[in-house]
Parts: sequence; structure tokens; C-alpha cells
Amino acid sequence: MMRITRRDFLKATAATVATAAIGRSVIGRNTGSREFSLTEQFNLIETALAEEAGRDITIVSDVDSHSQCMMSVSVEDGVVTEISGNPRDPEGAGELTLRGKHTMEMLYAPDRLQYPMKRAGERGSGKWERITWDEALTTIADRLGEIKNEYGAEAIDFHYGHYHSGDISSYLSRLANLIGTPNISTPNHICHVPRVFLQFYFDFGAVVPPDVVNTSLIIIWGGNPAVTNKPQQMAIDKARERGAKLIVIDPRVTAYAEEADIHAQLRPGTDGALALGMLHVIINERFYDTEFVDEWTIGFDELKKFIKDYPPEKVEAITW
Repeated sequence: MMRITRRDFLKATAATVATAAIGRSVIGRNTGSREFSLTEQFNLIETALAEEAGRDITIVSDVDSHSQCMMSVSVEDGVVTEISGNPRDPEGAGELTLRGKHTMEMLYAPDRLQYPMKRAGERGSGKWERITWDEALTTIADRLGEIKNEYGAEAIDFHYGHYHSGDISSYLSRLANLIGTPNISTPNHICHVPRVFLQFYFDFGAVVPPDVVNTSLIIIWGGNPAVTNKPQQMAIDKARERGAKLIVIDPRVTAYAEEADIHAQLRPGTDGALALGMLHVIINERFYDTEFVDEWTIGFDELKKFIKDYPPEKVEAITW
């Protein structure tokens, strides 16, 4: 079990308090006797980080994409000096993705944004000035309050990206609740969530990793596990050693595309047409379990009619 450090606790506390402060400010109920200072919260974090100096720290990082591999981080005088894979990781086995290996470059990139900036000139002029966290927090809260007062709370939508950006969904839910808007949006409906829902349905609630190692055919569609998912890359390598075939569907020529048995280099944006063409062949040539379809599916007849408009010849013209 991973030990929760004081640093972890302080980071979570600062984020939670900041969210609550914005919400209270916007709805006008910040009646506490002591003013909230986000700068003060970050100072506490910096103090905690300084206490970690000269130590090797084990972390699980969202920066390392889907892998979330264990990392061993060496810190000297508050500066990260080395990042490597942790051999105790049961999946990553001491390796990191390409992104994980270059984490230090991102951490210390000269153009990395490290503090709030406010536009100081015309939009597009590229002129910015540094402001404090407190000023940034107040500016955001005031603007949200103005929008709420003029257009109503439901005019506000909070949109966030992948959960690897940080697990902020619970904070945003509370913030939206305090402001009075039900609107929280993400791209999850076209990303990971459909897979999770299907696995909940078929695997009785368990999100089980695919058994890539023992498969005989691998299709990589628009992905590049060598860069984003080290455990999956390792599984693909083992399957290939066993003789598994590899099909890559991707406009790009990735390392996997170069070694693939088939590289379907389709035109960008035509994935849907390709999928419909594949369904056309599967259904018309009866490459499916008819008994399962008859007993467990709904709308198959409608699907069968729809894919008639996507024969391979038409799909070829669309995708290539």
C-alpha cells in the first residue's frame, strides 16, 4: 500500500479549499471571519516539498499517460534530478512510456506556465503580466458571479479533459453545486467511458484489462501504446513473440505501423466509414454469432439495413 505523505495531504487540501472558496464567493456566502489565501496554501505545499529534499520518492504519476506507472524520483535541494521506472511496479516492471521518460523535460521546460498570467494588452498581442494566485482566484470568482447574475447559473458549464489531467471531477461537482449549475461536460463519452460501461455490463462490474498476451490478432486503431501505455506495449511484444498478427489503423506511420502485417493508412476523419464497411462485410458474410445476436441484441435488423449503404467499394473511395 502506498504511503500518503504530508505533501500529498497538503496538495489535496489546497485544491479542496480553493474549490470551496470559489463556490462560496460566487454565491455570496463566504461569511468566514478569516480571508482565504490560495497563496498561503501553496506556501504550505512548498514547505512540505522542501522537507522531501535529498530523498528518493516513489510516486504514481498521471503524467505518464494511461500507464500510470510507478516512478522513482530523486530530489536534491528541492530539484528533481532523476526520474526512472520503479522495478516494484507489477505491470510496468521498472519501465516507463516515452512520455514518462521525458517527464523532466516537461517539468523544467523554459516556457512552462508556473503561475497565473493576466493579459496586459490587446487579445492576440502576446502581452501578459504575472498576478498572484489570490488575484487570479478572485478574478475568476467575480466573472462567474457576473455571468450568473446576468444570464443565470445554468449559463455556466464546467468542461474538463481526461482524468489524467488530475482527478478534479469531484471538486468540479461541488463547485457546480455551490454555483447552482448542473452543467459539467467532458470528452469521456467518446473516450474511455463506453468501454467501461460495456465492461460493467459484460464483466459484472469489473474493468478487466484485455488479455493481449494470449491473443492471436491485435488491432491498434488510432493508438500508440509504445508512447502512452507501457504495460500494454509489453503485452503486445509478448503476443508478437508468440506469433500474433498485427493490424494498425492509423493515418500516421507509427513504429507499430512499420512492423504491422497490415497498415490501413486511412484518410483522417474517415474512421466511421471504415467501421461501417467492416460491419457490412461481417454481417453480409455472416461472420458473427447468429444465435447470440438473435437472443441478446436489439436493433440488429435496423443496423443490417443501415450498413447496406457502405459496401467495401464505397468505403474504399471514402477512406483512401
